[in-house]
Amino acid sequence: MIIGCTGNYEKTNFYKIIEKLIPFIEKSKHTLIIDDEIPFEKSFDKVKSLDEICKKCDFLITIGGDGTILSTARKIKNKVIPIFGIHIGGLGFLTHSNADNFIHSLKEIFSSNYSVVDRMILKTEIENTNKVFYAINDIVIDQGSSPRILETNVSISNTHLNKYKSDGIIICTPLGSTAYSLSAGGPIITPWLDVISITPICPHSLSARPILLSADDEVKIDFNDEQIGMKITIDGQLSFEIEYSDKIIISRHDLNIKFINLNSSDYYSNLRNKMGWLGNVR
Repeated sequence: MIIGCTGNYEKTNFYKIIEKLIPFIEKSKHTLIIDDEIPFEKSFDKVKSLDEICKKCDFLITIGGDGTILSTARKIKNKVIPIFGIHIGGLGFLTHSNADNFIHSLKEIFSSNYSVVDRMILKTEIENTNKVFYAINDIVIDQGSSPRILETNVSISNTHLNKYKSDGIIICTPLGSTAYSLSAGGPIITPWLDVISITPICPHSLSARPILLSADDEVKIDFNDEQIGMKITIDGQLSFEIEYSDKIIISRHDLNIKFINLNSSDYYSNLRNKMGWLGNVR
């Protein structure tokens, strides 16, 4: 196998993992290629740009937190390369391997005890502009620097759904359901479902509740009032102001993101662990 490696090299533990990863891969008679953006001090001749890595590798290791996976997926764009995450961040739901068990996890991969799973991506367009973005987790529209309540008109496949009066709304994938949407009261969605979730942020109405839509639906958002400072944020990483006259269209992207899923992994066990569910709370 040819394995690419990238990650958040600003984290101290990143280099501790790299120093174990290189000899293990070489001993396993596979090839490791490291992203040339990583300031790796030790001599290592297999260093390429991420673009070159994606053309050659069978899968891509990312070392970091969920944010590292999101930024990596954005960098590789339409190159559909399976991603295997080694977690060294805080609370994270996109990775199942960590500094303690990644060697064992890689042994499972090399023994073919894994599958490649597809997870949906959302395409976000600003109508009448050339602005197009892709979200793996979520799209957040909020009042930004304005102190005013944000009024958003939401239509689903050309049918009016609701006018939300709130601090904003979150449109997310099942993967993103355990991110900002969860904090705002949205549901946890198992990642293999094909649905889109809309969750209002601090709505000014008790009747405003999260809703699940078909992944085939198109979500269109516009605004009633002239308001400055409104903002759209993609995956918590790309953020910019929008105009009250903008119309935002969100739909499922044609491509999916691919993850390596170990056959021994258990989504619900991982969820219980991340959420701290004890099973005996009264």
